[in-house]
Amino acid sequence: MKTVIEGFEKYIQKPVDDEYWEDQTLYKFDNGFGASIVFHPGTYGYEQDLVELAVIQWLDDTFILSYDTYLTDDVLGGLNKAQAKLTLQKIKEL
Repeated sequence: MKTVIEGFEKYIQKPVDDEYWEDQTLYKFDNGFGASIVFHPGTYGYEQDLVELAVIQWLDDTFILSYDTYLTDDVLGGLNKAQAKLTLQKIKEL
């Protein structure tokens, strides 16, 4: 799966099972933050075989997109696996 990042498998919360999202993985860290990494037509980077990442904030078993961290005020598109891994590490350390 393109959106599963090596070394962060234990933080996978639940994949979204929806035919619209061809590939999505949700990550949840102990600090209440996480990420949604997606790869499907229409996401930033899809045409280049890259993923899109959104910082999320968990509220129990649901989440909201978070645009108020120092990392970004939008989604991060066009990430390769190394960039996604680095971003996950930064989110984990928030």
